[in-house]
Amino acid sequence: MRIYTHPEYLNHLVMDGHPERPERLVHLMNHWQRIGLTQDFPVIEPQPIANERILAAHSQSHIDFLLAS
Repeated sequence: MRIYTHPEYLNHLVMDGHPERPERLVHLMNHWQRIGLTQDFPVIEPQPIANERILAAHSQSHIDFLLAS
């Protein structure tokens, strides 16, 4: 298993009570560190990939939408 996370994820602001709030991610990562999970499984920062790889699962219009955001 690998754990992917990025500091930018902490900027994902949502309405109060939404499960994807940054505080939940901070709590989860701290908990995993406390119990040693991150020692057994690497924490990896995702890197950009070529559009060709994204197109294997998504349409060009989806990529265009994300880039316009």
